Amino acid sequence: MRNAFLVVLRFARKPRAEAAAARQAAADAELRDQLIAATGGNYSPGPAIEDLSPIKMALETVPLDRVLSSISCKTDRKLSAQ
Repeated sequence: MRNAFLVVLRFARKPRAEAAAARQAAADAELRDQLIAATGGNYSPGPAIEDLSPIKMALETVPLDRVLSSISCKTDRKLSAQ
C-alpha cells in the first residue's frame, strides 16, 4: 500500500516540477533578452550566451540595473576604441 502511495505522490509532484521548470525557463529567457538588449546589438551569438550562471552570481551582490548599465557601457560602440 505504501509503495502505491509513493507512486501516486511522485506523479502528483511531476506536474508541479514541470511547471516550476517552465517558469524558470521563462524567467531566464526574459533575463537573457534584457542582457542582449543592453548590448545594443554588439554581441557574438553562440552557445555561451545561453549560460546565465555568471550573471546570476553577479546578481547576488549587485542589482540588475547596475549589471545592465555595466554591459551597456562596455559594449557601447561610441565608447569603444575598436
